[in-house]
Amino acid sequence: MAKSNNPFDILVEQRSDFIVLGLTGRTGSGCTTTTTLLDRKVNKFPSIQDLQHVEGYELSSLSQKRYDIAKHYAQKHFPSFLPIKISDLISAMVIAASHSDLVSFVSGVLDEDENKVKKTLKAVNFENRAKRIARWQRYLIIGSMEV
Repeated sequence: MAKSNNPFDILVEQRSDFIVLGLTGRTGSGCTTTTTLLDRKVNKFPSIQDLQHVEGYELSSLSQKRYDIAKHYAQKHFPSFLPIKISDLISAMVIAASHSDLVSFVSGVLDEDENKVKKTLKAVNFENRAKRIARWQRYLIIGSMEV
């Protein structure tokens, strides 16, 4: 099979024992909150007593037992997720592209003079985005999310 230059394909080739979970939604739909919850190393799940205080909702004894089993397992084995934003993937493609290919692409998309694009790109600081990309690259290679 031919090697792909698609960042997502490269990501999948790097490590096969992981879950890719795509979250999309309107502003305020909870995607950022969900990402924040999944990114935590230690997950806290509510106790049965806390669940019983929800008015009009009561777990059967069998459901309580199932919840306790699932909670205990999840607290021991739930993995921490590493959020990768689409902007990170786009930035990775930009950083991986040669300068001339990038200038050519941007000038073609924006229908701008290549000299103007070169000057503008020179002013762009990719340092913060490169740090985020390096973080998930380390995770994919060695399994560490430490910065």
